[in-house]
Amino acid sequence: MSNDIPMSETVIYVSDEQSTNRGFKRLLAIGDFHCGHEVGLTPPQWNPVLGPDDRDHAYRETLYNYFSRFVDLLRPIDIVVANGDLIDGRGEKSGGTELLTPNRLHQINMAADILQGINAPSLYITRGTDYHVGNYESFENIIADKLPVQRIGDVINLRVNKTLFNFRHHIGGSQTPVGTATALTREMAWNDLWAAREGFPDADVVVRSHVHRALAVRDPVRDHRQHPVHRDHDSRRRSAGRQPGPCR
Repeated sequence: MSNDIPMSETVIYVSDEQSTNRGFKRLLAIGDFHCGHEVGLTPPQWNPVLGPDDRDHAYRETLYNYFSRFVDLLRPIDIVVANGDLIDGRGEKSGGTELLTPNRLHQINMAADILQGINAPSLYITRGTDYHVGNYESFENIIADKLPVQRIGDVINLRVNKTLFNFRHHIGGSQTPVGTATALTREMAWNDLWAAREGFPDADVVVRSHVHRALAVRDPVRDHRQHPVHRDHDSRRRSAGRQPGPCR
């Protein structure tokens, strides 16, 4: 059974048993697989050729190969946080016409195969958008039941060594280039206010997904990141655009 975290003020501490000989831990934050969508992240065994003109097959293959090579470059990975929308769901708004498969049990198995293939000793999941993962039930809970997931919740606060990460899938978006950082800046401000007024965890790094856009915002004290589909994150104090570093 998966271990649910109902309250956003709960903090998970990575135990000493998970320490590494490298002197740091490597955390991979990924999300928005949208398994089951015709251009979602699709393992090879789930990627059929649907006719001679199936160009999406080659696209899915290229996307997964890129993802797989990226993961291999980062190994060994100590912690994975799958930050929501791991499946695409039934696709009601498009009548299912954009789906590789509408079967959510197949989508679940796709996502489970991806996470299992990363083979990290610690795995956490945040829940995604109800439209994709279930309006009346959470199919991501089933993924968590199939794998050795430490925790699943709407919010995950994870302390790795001296760095506190706050993970949640949802965040607002913007259609204007000048407004892309507004939602993440707002998340940073609310985190600070809730920490000061209500005693909630005061995060060093805030991670959001959902909008499929790469964006990093930094203040002088804390490093806050919002990640796109399949992007690695770390906790080193650095400016946006540099190479990932370790959690020390």
